[in-house]
Amino acid sequence: MQKSKARSPVRKRRLFVREWRMLRGLTQGELARRADLGKNHCAHISRIECHGFVQQQRDGTNPLHKIARALQIRIDDLYRNPFDDVRV
Repeated sequence: MQKSKARSPVRKRRLFVREWRMLRGLTQGELARRADLGKNHCAHISRIECHGFVQQQRDGTNPLHKIARALQIRIDDLYRNPFDDVRV
């Protein structure tokens, strides 16, 4: 019998969808409509913001691409806190 190799834990990168949405002054519903995420749009945004759970859509598109486009940012920016750049 072959020993199973121990896997190193995979570290998930944090998404900053909520922070970008707040910076743009949008509600979850407004962002979901702009991103054209379908019926349960608010729930989908909420799952992404609270848990980082991103589910591929039925048409095969990644909702993060749509969200980034709706926020007028690059998809890489979703992994960066926009408030880190703000100087007081």
